[in-house]
Amino acid sequence: MGDISGLSSLRDELAYIDTYLDKVLDGEKLYLEPKIHKEKLVIDLLHSFYPDDFDQALDRSLDTRPEMYYITPDQIKSGDEKILLEANTRVHPLHENLHLASEKFSGRASKIQVRNFTIAGANLHFRDRRDYDDLYERSPNLLLHAKGDVVSLSQTVKLLREIAEGHDKSVRNIIIDNSSERFTPFLHLLNLESQADINALNEVFDKNTRGAMITVVDEPRTTIGRLSHIGIDIHKTLPKLPQLIHEKAFQATSSDEKVSDIRKALRNQRSNLQTITSDSLGGLSEHDPEFQWTFAGNNFAKALTTTEDKKDNPHVLNVLKKMDIPYEEAGLIYYDGGESNAERSLRDTQTLELYKSTTHPYAEYPAAETKPWSQSIGTNEDTYALCDQAFKEIETKEGRVADRRLLDNCVVLYMPLKQDDIKNPRYYAFKATTALRASIDLDPLLSVNHGHKTQRHFHRPLDRNESLAQMEADNDPWMVEELAISKAIRGFSDAVRMPKNNLSLKADYDKVKGLIVHCPLTLSEDLKDKYTQELADNSLVLEVRDSPIQSFDDIRSTIYQSKAIFVPNTTDLQDSNFWTNNIFLPASTIVEKQLSNPNACGMPVVFHSDTSERTDFENICDHLKRANMVPQDMQHLFYCSDDISQASEHIKKQILEQYTYEDYTVFNLNPLPETERDAIVFLESATSASPVDNNNAYELAVNCGLNGFDNMSGFGMSGPMGAVVWAGLQLRREGFDVNVMGVQDPNAMKTEGAPFEAMRHLMGEDYGVVAPDIFLRIWQLLEIEKLQKNPSMKKIAVAQGCGIGGLQEMAAVLALKELNVPGAERIHLIIENAPRDLPTGTISPHDALLDLMEKRGDLDNDNGIYASTTPKETLEIIGEIFQRDMTYFPVERPKEEYTIFPFERSKNILLPWLMGESGHPDPATTIRQTYNETMGKKNLQRHYDPE
Repeated sequence: MGDISGLSSLRDELAYIDTYLDKVLDGEKLYLEPKIHKEKLVIDLLHSFYPDDFDQALDRSLDTRPEMYYITPDQIKSGDEKILLEANTRVHPLHENLHLASEKFSGRASKIQVRNFTIAGANLHFRDRRDYDDLYERSPNLLLHAKGDVVSLSQTVKLLREIAEGHDKSVRNIIIDNSSERFTPFLHLLNLESQADINALNEVFDKNTRGAMITVVDEPRTTIGRLSHIGIDIHKTLPKLPQLIHEKAFQATSSDEKVSDIRKALRNQRSNLQTITSDSLGGLSEHDPEFQWTFAGNNFAKALTTTEDKKDNPHVLNVLKKMDIPYEEAGLIYYDGGESNAERSLRDTQTLELYKSTTHPYAEYPAAETKPWSQSIGTNEDTYALCDQAFKEIETKEGRVADRRLLDNCVVLYMPLKQDDIKNPRYYAFKATTALRASIDLDPLLSVNHGHKTQRHFHRPLDRNESLAQMEADNDPWMVEELAISKAIRGFSDAVRMPKNNLSLKADYDKVKGLIVHCPLTLSEDLKDKYTQELADNSLVLEVRDSPIQSFDDIRSTIYQSKAIFVPNTTDLQDSNFWTNNIFLPASTIVEKQLSNPNACGMPVVFHSDTSERTDFENICDHLKRANMVPQDMQHLFYCSDDISQASEHIKKQILEQYTYEDYTVFNLNPLPETERDAIVFLESATSASPVDNNNAYELAVNCGLNGFDNMSGFGMSGPMGAVVWAGLQLRREGFDVNVMGVQDPNAMKTEGAPFEAMRHLMGEDYGVVAPDIFLRIWQLLEIEKLQKNPSMKKIAVAQGCGIGGLQEMAAVLALKELNVPGAERIHLIIENAPRDLPTGTISPHDALLDLMEKRGDLDNDNGIYASTTPKETLEIIGEIFQRDMTYFPVERPKEEYTIFPFERSKNILLPWLMGESGHPDPATTIRQTYNETMGKKNLQRHYDPE
């Protein structure tokens, strides 16, 4: 062992190992030289925890897959001088195999009264490797389990450092179960290669007044016996984990599907947890573009970023004060998870070769994680069809059955808002997993009344024949007992001793008995009597409008004051306002639910038809979903029914699972600045990842600016909406005379943000505002008041890549015209319907809407409604409306800024340039260069052809 009498050698080796482990767990890059003996030992150590053998060990728990880029044996054999190791996780998730092995081990130990020990890394509440004081307090006896991970090794190294450096002189027994030889490289690094070396170290501990002893167990299933002989104090009681102040927790999660699962799981737990979304606190949320492309394992990063943003936020303090919540008692609960495929050979298939470049850099291969790449492929059906094709390719070429398992996992993490050290935050976490299998065979019965394919149509438990979608529709108990998110919430609730509400079936019955369901349409007396009686038979009261909707105020009050909405599909209507009632009203309702407006969140919305025919609104939504313009699973936003009894049960279920919260943020109506130029309004998606939509939005915005128009939009930070704002600000940055303006929706502001920093830098104050509500936002965007004051004014709105939000805005224009609102007759709407290629074929997003408009005779240039397919064609229509000569400039979105998050510094290297910061890259090609070239050619043509 060498001279260890002063423990100096041990301290040096432990510090050396500790440094590398911290770097790996912090996600730093390591450059290791295998020709250097000590660095080779580090490589061996890391390989012992991140083996490159997953293709040969598919029966291994899926959760043992390393979330990192690791060194491969081939790289070492090739003698690379520098080998890159890069982790992508701050805190390694608790491995399922360690968790299960720990439970079994602890169970066997307790049977022979061996209780007082802690398994390093296995305690869910002490996963942060820097949070050791509480971990050590639990027991003086620390076991490094045979299935331990890097976190557990790091914990052990830090404890040994404490002992060796004299900071901890209490009795410590460290038992290393090396029966799997996983820790052999670690022991080599410490020069503990034999039992004699270990005995010598224990003697040195004793001589240096260190009450510690290391025991290495080499034989399987002998560890418990060793534990029982090392002086365990079996009478010591373990401290309880802190009890969560459950009423003070806000929730943060990204999808409506998860929100529905969370509601059901909490209700099943009879929890009185206030599930108030973190959006209510303002600032960053999980919906922020920075988090759009994350996957399981990043829950800690989300929690850290969001908590840091909110912890000293004056707005947060004001919200908590209004809610009578002490800051010290407030916290956030984060739910995160995803699915990963077991079959790693997918990465080498020709089927997925084309899609490798579309995945997030953190994804190990296409289909490793479903979320990062499926949104760039098309619908979920497209994604799973491709995976199925890749599986079949493996089975044909390799002559084996492909591993079609999926691991659904969920991490529930609670982080208090009050943190003494945000870099070392206090938090509690629980993780659960559920093994699933994937199938692309849709149940035809589910598809009849539901045109939106979701992941649940393709996932089934390993031991069940029904899909998750079927079980959800049937209210199968499995969904609140075995689904990963349900298990995680149950385990978390038990761990923090969350009190349960008293079970009261009568209270549930009273909550939905006599519930008023609002029909926003006027119906004939026959239909009114029919639906009133059918709902009454199910203990619901139908309330039908007495008079047709006449204004946006009517729609606002309908949505904000209703507890449930029932929209029948019938042509027997007395209303003449087709676009107002059938498209604008339902679109507005769904958008408010999408954006978690407190007035609509959790409100059941039912589209009912006595036949299998779907409403016009549903047909448009179906098409937008197929065109990949709607990322959400639509069935969590509205329910399609052909049976009143089933519709009634859905309404009751939603009301019982409903969570409510106030809107604690109020925005005043602030006018935009007066400008001398006409402004084009851009109606765009904030989420589309399609290059067609992002490029077209940028191209048209630049062209309108160069042709003398100001830029006005919904003012989002991402997607085509963000590309429009970026284009206008880039024009300003390059010295062009363009005003950039935007009006944001207050609820979208919480989830999408707005590029205020860049706007204020380039424009000054007041060019970007947040409206009091979404209806006033539309009113401001279309400048209705200016139109009413100026009879000669015209207004152009261009809809390009749009989802449901864009559908609402387009329908708003048609509704304003239909309701004969003064000034609306001078609003011109251009619907740019650009095709894009998806695996299922070429599709244009607005075909369904345009077909309906054409069928009704509303696609009418004389009424100010136009259709186009390209930005150039749109520009020509704008010129015709304003009777101006327009010049088309063939601009392209800068390749350096080729992201759907143009205002995120971590994703766009040109943002510092836009902000005028020195020392950062400039665009390879500027708008100014394209402008000069185009104008030069135009002037040259005029010189030779003056006519």
